[in-house]
Amino acid sequence: MLVIYQKDNSPAPLHLATLHEDRMNLPIPSTVEQVQIRHYLNEEKIEFHRQPNGQWQEIHHQDLLIDQQFIQQLLAMLKQVSVISVKNEEIPNIDWEPHYTLMLYGDKQALTLDIYAPNASKNAHFMRIAGEDTLFLLDALLVQLIARPISSYYEILLPTLHINAIQELWLENRYGKTHITRKERPQFLSLYTFVSPYLEYNVDQSRLSENLLQLWAGRTPINVIYNYQPNVDRATRETMGLTHPQAEFKVRHQDGSIFSIAVGLPADEFHFYASEIGKEDVWLLPSDLAYQLLNIEPFTIASRAITLAPIEEVNAIEFSHLGDTHRWQRTQEGIFLLNQKEMADNVARKLFQEMLLLHYSAPKSAVKASSNQQQSYQIQWYFTNQSRKKVAFIGHTSQYHRVYIDEIATPFLIESKKLTQRWQEWQNISLA
Repeated sequence: MLVIYQKDNSPAPLHLATLHEDRMNLPIPSTVEQVQIRHYLNEEKIEFHRQPNGQWQEIHHQDLLIDQQFIQQLLAMLKQVSVISVKNEEIPNIDWEPHYTLMLYGDKQALTLDIYAPNASKNAHFMRIAGEDTLFLLDALLVQLIARPISSYYEILLPTLHINAIQELWLENRYGKTHITRKERPQFLSLYTFVSPYLEYNVDQSRLSENLLQLWAGRTPINVIYNYQPNVDRATRETMGLTHPQAEFKVRHQDGSIFSIAVGLPADEFHFYASEIGKEDVWLLPSDLAYQLLNIEPFTIASRAITLAPIEEVNAIEFSHLGDTHRWQRTQEGIFLLNQKEMADNVARKLFQEMLLLHYSAPKSAVKASSNQQQSYQIQWYFTNQSRKKVAFIGHTSQYHRVYIDEIATPFLIESKKLTQRWQEWQNISLA
């Protein structure tokens, strides 16, 4: 290798001493102090300087931390890679405008690489070293590192969603606001309960995990977030849909830490614009996560069983139809009554358990409602903590009743015959 020192003591260009070999290593300075990368396709210039403490900093964004490993990976590959010279008769007829330029400075030496279009097999790019006429082939994997946008070098400091440590969860989207909190005492495998829209109504644990939480499992901020842009001005964020987001998702963990996302408009086929709620930095969120935040309904994760508590925490159940009411009751002495008539313990518990099995579900296909609605069935639950819960079933078709929870209409339906069977059983026991 021939090293030339210029009279003004500025970095001298590095040259290859011989070009007789087909394959050779790049003449990288022994200690690199500066790295400059120019992307001509998107007109981006990146310039890293090594600080006295050995840490790298991007001079155009000095307030942002840089992932040191990314730069070290680039330099390590540059030192290990070998290039292949291209004979004159093998030089193709392509556009010789460079796609990228890489400049390395160190030890009063400078190395500049101009990188052009890929070869026919796409496994390498044509390249020239400044001051040399010879054309080389540079491995495409290394070019991929050089082609990374500046956003990929930022050390993303966004918090991680800890799906097993959620204390409270908020979601606002086209279906309104949903607020969920962790229960003090888990019941029926449900760790969470609604604060709104269904006060104290159980969250179905498996559906919450499957439809929302498990989508984040195994992902870190680095593989969730793309194209990080710091300090984006309000006008630009408005065009991205982030001044009035389509959805906002916020989690408070048990240790008090916060994870939040605001979802804007689609950025491309595979991503949506996103940011932390109330922050000016913008990044891209994969479409599968974005669509789920936009489309999940509270009904999707609501527990599809009527009961909210075990038998020890229920004082009474009132089952009504056509103005007639049957009252199941548990006294302080532990005696079970139906319409003030004492029941055998096994009969009372059987009635209670059957009400737990009175599940409802959304129809698999659209069910056209009948104009002649049937009279409703209604169940009221009275709990030891003085709270109440009302579930009403309004005739929807000849085969289905629609479910209302605390006066809120849900999209759930229940087979009418299930209600009829339960009602007849309660009547039979009352008349026995």
